[in-house]
Amino acid sequence: MTSSVSKKNAIGILGIGLLSVGSASILIKFCDAPALVITVYRLAIAAALYCIYARITGGPIHSAFSGKQLIWAAVSGAFLGVHFMTWIASLKFTSVASSVILVHTSPVYVAAAGYFFLKEKFSKLKILGMLLTLFGVMVIGFAVPDTGADSLKGNLLALCGAVGCAGYLLIGKQLRNSVDTFRYVSVTYSVAALLSLACAVVHGDSLLAYPARIYVLFFLIAVIPQMIGHTSINWALKYFSVTTISFTILGEPVIASVLAYIILGEALTLTKISGGILALVGVILILLCEKNTNI
Repeated sequence: MTSSVSKKNAIGILGIGLLSVGSASILIKFCDAPALVITVYRLAIAAALYCIYARITGGPIHSAFSGKQLIWAAVSGAFLGVHFMTWIASLKFTSVASSVILVHTSPVYVAAAGYFFLKEKFSKLKILGMLLTLFGVMVIGFAVPDTGADSLKGNLLALCGAVGCAGYLLIGKQLRNSVDTFRYVSVTYSVAALLSLACAVVHGDSLLAYPARIYVLFFLIAVIPQMIGHTSINWALKYFSVTTISFTILGEPVIASVLAYIILGEALTLTKISGGILALVGVILILLCEKNTNI
């Protein structure tokens, strides 16, 4: 970590981001609009506000990137668009707990990419932790009493969202080492918004004529989990390893599940609690095996 940013401050900002992201699934559950429309508004509002801010404070946004970096930022945005479109759609078919926990199997894919492409080495204990985490989220996602056809569809969509999140984090880690946070998110959010807009148009979803309450929810979803939550996580990618970030984000299902229990009345069944404990044990093992503690 650079000397200008203390470990305490970095953890604090990451924690704020995590709490903000944890509110997303609850806000989306209240938002009676198609998944693609929610995705469009979430990303478009955030992208527009950050593009304006980045342009005012630092000149042309593209000037912060080399040509190759700009392409990779666009690819990261495409992964982010896939992540949101599939995950938000999953919330229409399955419970908040199952959806949010399944979409956060992304650390497993991040770790696999690190092993095969970045030549990272994992101890036996770390591999055990990964397997426990994966098994725990599978227990929560698939071994619940209400797994019908719609629930299975929602769970599979959430898993697709996990793949999108993994690609987004892996590319973001590489770019955030040299690209300013606000310019990076301006590009990635914009590309993700355009991709989701194209999909919404093809799907035939209407973007207009919603009640005022829905537009308020669109704005809240854009500001709290996206502009505060995701941007804080993107900021933190410069100061933490991508593995640490991806596994830290697994705290979101805990926040979302507790909020769903309090606000939506979703039951915390013994199956979900057991799976959550397994996943948490796995995460603890993985963090204990982190060699680079100087974040």
